[in-house]
Amino acid sequence: MKQYLNFNTIILVVTGLLLMAWGAWKIYRFRDYVFGGGVFLIGVGNLMFGATNGFSDPTPRGRILFKAGIFGYVLGILSTAYSMRYFI
Repeated sequence: MKQYLNFNTIILVVTGLLLMAWGAWKIYRFRDYVFGGGVFLIGVGNLMFGATNGFSDPTPRGRILFKAGIFGYVLGILSTAYSMRYFI
């Protein structure tokens, strides 16, 4: 099946890559493992979200990416929220 790229898909993939780079930079430079890892996982989830065109890909590849993307979002949001517990 051919993947059609639309504007939303491109924006989601680019945002996911930027979040992954920011999270990796936070881990590498500042040793902020919890927050950086959370942002990195949110970026992974965003990348999967864009690659499957909003989790609407019914193929087996799309279902696997859906599970990986949801796992990344949930774990990333929980990790990021936990790291910000003193700021709220």
